[in-house]
Amino acid sequence: MKLDKLEQELSLHEDYLFLRRIQKCRKPEGAGSSLLDCKEIINRFQDLLVKVRCC
Repeated sequence: MKLDKLEQELSLHEDYLFLRRIQKCRKPEGAGSSLLDCKEIINRFQDLLVKVRCC
């Protein structure tokens, strides 16, 4: 049971990090130096949205 709770908390942490990356990508270009590949991150987010809408 504790393992299930730990897995759930880790999943929430990963989701939070992913959403933070999306937020950083929304900044105007030149607003801050970031090594994020924003195109890839945005594409992954859009893919997730399509999956959620389908099911």
